[in-house]
Amino acid sequence: MKKIKQLFITMFFLGFLSATFCETIEYHTTVENVESFITNLKGEVPFKVVVSGKMKSYTTYAIKTALHKNPTVNVELDLSNVEDMTYVDKLDFSYCTNLVAIILPDTIEYIGEYAFSGCSNLKKITIPKKVTNISVQAFSKCTSLTSIVIPENVTRISSSAFGWCTQLETVYLPESLESIGINIFAGCTNLTNIIVDEKNDFFSSSDDKRILYNKDKTKIKSFPSAKGKIEIPITVKEIALYAFSYCEELEEIYISKNVEKIESGIFFQCKNLKKILVDENNQFYSSSENNEILYNKEKSILISFPSVSGKIELENGITIISEYAFSNCDLEEIIIPEGVKVIGSGAFDGCEKLEKITLPKSLEKISLFAFSDCPNLTSINYKGTQDQWEKINKDFPIPTNINFVSDNVY
Repeated sequence: MKKIKQLFITMFFLGFLSATFCETIEYHTTVENVESFITNLKGEVPFKVVVSGKMKSYTTYAIKTALHKNPTVNVELDLSNVEDMTYVDKLDFSYCTNLVAIILPDTIEYIGEYAFSGCSNLKKITIPKKVTNISVQAFSKCTSLTSIVIPENVTRISSSAFGWCTQLETVYLPESLESIGINIFAGCTNLTNIIVDEKNDFFSSSDDKRILYNKDKTKIKSFPSAKGKIEIPITVKEIALYAFSYCEELEEIYISKNVEKIESGIFFQCKNLKKILVDENNQFYSSSENNEILYNKEKSILISFPSVSGKIELENGITIISEYAFSNCDLEEIIIPEGVKVIGSGAFDGCEKLEKITLPKSLEKISLFAFSDCPNLTSINYKGTQDQWEKINKDFPIPTNINFVSDNVY
């Protein structure tokens, strides 16, 4: 009986310890001492650090430095008592991977570029009500965020602000929101609940909350969770820049007869999109016979070829290769036919496997970043002469590792 009683006491004590040490431990410190305080924290339990005092020019830098110095501790940061803090500046908390939650002061009006980018364990943040602008990639790669509420007074969300928040499921957009940048939800493949305040004059969402539209639902602004087979609704006339970017599980898309305008980069990083079906009655767009390439109606402009890989030779009749048409694809070699006059910006950007390209003498312009981030591109064959090559309008420098063959005529 005595042993049973001792065992019960031991189990109770161990349970008490477990419950106690799994809870967050709260500490208070000052603006002046916060760096040394966070740097010296030890233990596996989450620490809530409440900071008070007047904002200094070095405050956020000191906190970021401390978090980077002590990466094994998880910190919930409470800055609500910090006085005179009106903005979170560029890169202030970027890649603080041990920051799990943060409370900002109500005085914050602006969140800068990359402010919380790469905070991969950030699970909770409340954006203060005075904020009017969320800048470029402010919360990009916050891969533990599951929901975010954009408060009233925010009028603009800039490009890729929430890009690659892979666990993000729910977003609330307020009545005050007037404009958004490109790719704001790029790579947010689990974002299936986009809630737009019904009083908003600029945006709306689909009935199933997966698609972000303009107000009258004639333009798709973003469809980050697109996967499998989808059809563009009959009401849609336009598809915005990068609307389907990073939808790596998208396999087939049907574009209705009513679509009049498709902006560039629409299928960026959609490597598994092998069927692009365009209604035959569409007056502006068409697809290749195998439905892998998106063209304009006359097939003179190649808009996108997202699933391309290996070696290909393009069909005759093309005059323009659009911006980002082949970007980030698995292409290894390409022969561009005579007649092509323009290669658009970023057309082959990020084609890391691309080794060889043949360019026609009809070429008149190679736009900015057309071949950027192509580290294995070692052979450019040009079908004209050296003099003809020099006359081409080139917005990019020829990489030094390229074996340039300009005098051969094939």
